Amino acid sequence: AVAGKSKVDDAVLDNLEEALNISRNEEEVFIIGGADLYSQTINLVNKLYLTLINHEIDGDKYFPKFDEEEWDVVDSRFYKKSDSNSHDFKSEILVKKS
Repeated sequence: AVAGKSKVDDAVLDNLEEALNISRNEEEVFIIGGADLYSQTINLVNKLYLTLINHEIDGDKYFPKFDEEEWDVVDSRFYKKSDSNSHDFKSEILVKKS
């Protein structure tokens, strides 16, 4: 084992239950999608890192709806359209209220 690494660092899993089990003692775990995985886990998480794009984008998959009243925004940053960003967007960190 490499110092400072856990068994989760290099894990590739194809089963949500196994992933939740192997990561249960980790301080922070990132769920990086897609839409079906977000829908399965939205009620299990206590922190959200969101990117909100200021533009209507056509698609057939979306982040699941959640009750914004159950969350506190602890960080919010706005970014203007630029050479590296095709649209204005905001990044937010939300923490679930106790």
